[in-house]
Amino acid sequence: MLSSCSTAGVFAALLAISTAGCSDSQRPYSPTDDSGVLRSIQEGYCASHSIVNVTLAPGTYHWEDPLHLLTSAEGFGPRSLSLTVADSISPSASESSTYTPSNSEISSSVGYDLSATFELDASTSVLVPFGGYARVQAFASFAMTTWDIVGTNCIGAVDGGTGVSFKPVGVYFKTCEALDCSLGGGVIGGGAGGGPMLSGPPPSGASGAGGAGGGTNTSGATGAGGA
Repeated sequence: MLSSCSTAGVFAALLAISTAGCSDSQRPYSPTDDSGVLRSIQEGYCASHSIVNVTLAPGTYHWEDPLHLLTSAEGFGPRSLSLTVADSISPSASESSTYTPSNSEISSSVGYDLSATFELDASTSVLVPFGGYARVQAFASFAMTTWDIVGTNCIGAVDGGTGVSFKPVGVYFKTCEALDCSLGGGVIGGGAGGGPMLSGPPPSGASGAGGAGGGTNTSGATGAGGA
C-alpha cells in the first residue's frame, strides 16, 4: 500500500509530464518560424469582386434616338446643308450583376475615366439638288467595351455578372432624302432591344466608315478630340 506522500509524488510527476507534452501547442502565435523567416497568412477573400475579361469591341456604335441626337439640319434644294458639331459627351456604363462596381473600379479596368468628358468636333456638308429634300442628323459614336464581374462568396455559390461601357470617340452623320424623310420615313430609333447600332459596315476590312457625311443619302463617322 502506497503512502499518501508516494501517491502525491506520482500525481505530481504525471502532471509535469502532461504539461510538458502540451506546452508546445499552447505557445503564443509568432509571425516568424523558428528560423526567423516571415510566414505568410492567407487573407480572407469573401465578398470580394474583380472586373475581368475586358474586351474592346471592333468598330464604333451609336444610338439613333432623341436622347443621343446632337443636332440636325434639313431643307429643300437647291442648297448645301452644312452641319457642325461641337459638344462634350460623358462616357457611360451599365452592368447586370448583384454587385455594382464603382466608377473608379470600372475606369481602372477599361482604361479611361468614366467621370471625364470628351470633346466632339466635326462638320459635314450635303448638297441638295433642285426639287430635292434632305435631312442631316448627327449622333455621338462610341467605342464599346465589355467585361465580366467575378465575385467570391464563402458561404454560398460564386456570384458574377457582365458589364458594358461606352467611350465617346466621334460623330456619326446620317443623311436621308425625300422618300425616307418627308414621306414618313427617317424616324430615328435605337438598335435591337434599344441597344446601340454599329456605325457603318462591319469592320471586316471591306470598306471603311465613310467620311464626314459626303453626298446625299450617305452617312459617315468622324473622330473626336481627347478628354
